[in-house]
Amino acid sequence: MEESDLNRRIKDSINDAGGHGEKLPDPPQSSATSAAKRPYDGYGILNGFFLTWESKFDHDKYCSFNYANRLEPHQWEHLLLDAKNGAHAWVFYGVWVPRKFLDVFTFDVTLLDRLRQEGKPSFWAKELLAFKERGLYLNIMRKPSEGPVLFPEFLPVHITEENYA
Repeated sequence: MEESDLNRRIKDSINDAGGHGEKLPDPPQSSATSAAKRPYDGYGILNGFFLTWESKFDHDKYCSFNYANRLEPHQWEHLLLDAKNGAHAWVFYGVWVPRKFLDVFTFDVTLLDRLRQEGKPSFWAKELLAFKERGLYLNIMRKPSEGPVLFPEFLPVHITEENYA
């Protein structure tokens, strides 16, 4: 499983929940250094809300998630602009251990930006595990035939200003 698989599952989950989700295609390798950069990984509409997301992914074990550096400046810019204009702008962080689990954390980009501005650029593995202990994550190893994988279940586990502390 790779980050692109997580993005596909997010998109499919939005669609399975009755919304419309799209994963933006990756730019060709030849344009990696040019101006052709995606603003984020995907977008959608669900229950009347416009959503945008960027996802990040790690393999094999929980480790620190340095969101400040893993999101590119143009991704911060677009996600924050969308949030300012009323969209739900999220960062999905997946941790995959083969044949065991795929845990997904959903962070509100405005929370991450506030923490970044306050000098907290990352979550340590122990902080992610504490979120997990509090139930602020989803394990999405279910089969697609079992219904929506992330939506609408993620709403109670979405990490925001209100439940971060």
